[in-house]
Amino acid sequence: EHPADMWSCSFRVEQAVSVRALHELMVAGQPTTGTSRRVLLYGHAIRLVHNSSNKFLCCLDSSSSVDKLAFDVGLLEVAEGESSWWRIQPSSKQRSDGEK
Repeated sequence: EHPADMWSCSFRVEQAVSVRALHELMVAGQPTTGTSRRVLLYGHAIRLVHNSSNKFLCCLDSSSSVDKLAFDVGLLEVAEGESSWWRIQPSSKQRSDGEK
C-alpha cells in the first residue's frame, strides 16, 4: 500500500539524451528538446519533472551548506541550461556508461 501523499513526492522523466548530445546542444546554444528514449542507460542525462507541480528538479544557484561539494536542489518553473539535467550514474564500478 502507498502513502496518500506519495504523488506529491514523485517525478517523471521528461527528457533523456546521451551526455554527448546534451553537450552538443549546450555548446550550440540550441534549446534542449532532445528526443525521449524508452530505455535509459547509465551515462544518459535526464530531466525530471515533479508530478504534482509540473516544475523541473534543478540545481539551485544558492548553497546553504558549508560543504563545498554540496549543492541545493529545488523545483523551478523554467529549466534553463545544465542546472536541470541529471546524469544516471551506476552505484558500483561493475557497470559503466552505455549499459542498461
